[in-house]
Amino acid sequence: MSNPVINRFYDLLIEQATSGLDDAGKAELNNLQLQLQREYPDQDWVAETEAIELTTAAVDCALAAPADTEMPAGMEQRLLQAIDHQPDGRESAELVDITQQLNERKASRTQWLGWYAAAASLVLAIYFGVERTEQPLPPDQQLESILQQQGTQSYAWATPTEPGYEQVSGDVIWNNETQQGFMRLVNLPQNDPAESQYQLWIVDPSRDQHPVDGGVFDVSGDGEVLIPIDAKLMVASPAAFAITREQPGGVVVSAGPLLVVAAVDA
Repeated sequence: MSNPVINRFYDLLIEQATSGLDDAGKAELNNLQLQLQREYPDQDWVAETEAIELTTAAVDCALAAPADTEMPAGMEQRLLQAIDHQPDGRESAELVDITQQLNERKASRTQWLGWYAAAASLVLAIYFGVERTEQPLPPDQQLESILQQQGTQSYAWATPTEPGYEQVSGDVIWNNETQQGFMRLVNLPQNDPAESQYQLWIVDPSRDQHPVDGGVFDVSGDGEVLIPIDAKLMVASPAAFAITREQPGGVVVSAGPLLVVAAVDA
């Protein structure tokens, strides 16, 4: 199954290298890179950005050649053979169309932008072996990677006082620089997702009076659970992490009560 996050990341990189991105596009690209760094910590996403830029520069040079320039001998056949390995599943007919367009070279540069991006994506996959179908690391391996990062902190859950939650323990693992983290929770009561879901809140007075939504989650078993933190906004200076129980899908602003809280030491 294709990974839509990785696909979108590469699409934005290609667009940035070919025609540029507006502020919204740049923000989306930065957020996707943070997410991919969290899910695939062993992958060098900065190198992927550089690879895209080099690839599109090479395609740019090719498109700048005279209109009657033929594609180098053997290149069309190499591209046709490569199409069978494309994770996007492009059809051979599409690649044939690309090569024919490259041979004709009659259109203006603005008309070429679509093929420019398609060719850059194709060359990237051929020469850099981009795989868009890999699965994220298991949560325990992601946590281990975060624990090894400089700046990662651990904040213990305070002993809860809310009835039914007195036995909950564990901690919050958070790296503010990379905006990555996990919750380790022991003995948090199970929930029925059709009736309610747990929701994490990150208190950050430096940015807003309302806490940042850290994502909703479910508990379906006993013992310890490991939950990734999914902060919906950039956290500047966290003061506390708190869990509430909300309606399915979560809420924008919680009315409480706070079931479990981990304070950040000053």
